[in-house]
Amino acid sequence: NYNEGWNAYHQQEAREGRRLYGETPQLVCNNYPPVSFYLIGLASRLMGDVNQTGRWVAFLSLVLVAALCGAIVRRFTASTPLAVYTALQVVIWLAVYKEDRIGMNDPQLLGTVFSILGLYVYIREPEKPGWLVLSALAFSISVFTKHNLLAFPAAVGFHLLLRKVWKGVAIWGGTAALGSALLLALTQSRDGPY
Repeated sequence: NYNEGWNAYHQQEAREGRRLYGETPQLVCNNYPPVSFYLIGLASRLMGDVNQTGRWVAFLSLVLVAALCGAIVRRFTASTPLAVYTALQVVIWLAVYKEDRIGMNDPQLLGTVFSILGLYVYIREPEKPGWLVLSALAFSISVFTKHNLLAFPAAVGFHLLLRKVWKGVAIWGGTAALGSALLLALTQSRDGPY
């Protein structure tokens, strides 16, 4: 897939310590957040090739996404067979409708892992401050992995507002804002303003 070369290029930049957003955009620009570039770039030091590392990370991400979806269903139903069925359906759905995403060096599935993790952590213990903090941090990382993963954090935020859990809104929203601000500041100081 043509995305793989583009991602591998930026993963290699991160691996070599070059600034990802240090130059004014010209004909081509890097409009993706940096977390996947750094995770895969650093992991490729162990595995060698950034593109192959990205493919393995994407495959592992699919397994984790399926497992987290199964865990969410298990949380609601207390049924292990339904949880396993759900996890298998996630893999089957992706294989039927987006087979090119399985094992593709692209940050979408990696970011989705953090997004669904944020949802699962919230669902697991929505009343406990520590779990709200973990949920918000996972969502912040997901958005700094792939910028289009806004649906689940928005749903959790709306759920907290609809339930009028003001302390939870403050803890979760404050952590998400602080986590995102810290990641943005780190990105700009490390990788440049563009």
